[in-house]
Amino acid sequence: DDHLAAFKTHRTQRVYLAYDRDQAGDRAAQRDASRLGSLGVECLRVQFPPGMDANDYSLKVTPAAQSLRVLIESAEWLGKGLASPVIKDRTVSINNPLAAKLVATEP
Repeated sequence: DDHLAAFKTHRTQRVYLAYDRDQAGDRAAQRDASRLGSLGVECLRVQFPPGMDANDYSLKVTPAAQSLRVLIESAEWLGKGLASPVIKDRTVSINNPLAAKLVATEP
């Protein structure tokens, strides 16, 4: 509720959800995307490899700043209907071969 209030106060337009890649994280992402979407906030899900979280990923796929950027740039649209043009037109610049392989093999 505190986060929702802050998003309203600051007129947040887009949120990237970066939960663990497990069943609990999947449920939380859907729940939060639904709540935020009802407020007009665009939601995207950062897709870590299954069973990984941000810390695991940043330790295993280096350099962390670059590899995390890849995941953020390729985040999955969780809204209803079509993504906004800003989101649809995003391009992913992948310079890290391991990160590129992990992102490319995601369903």
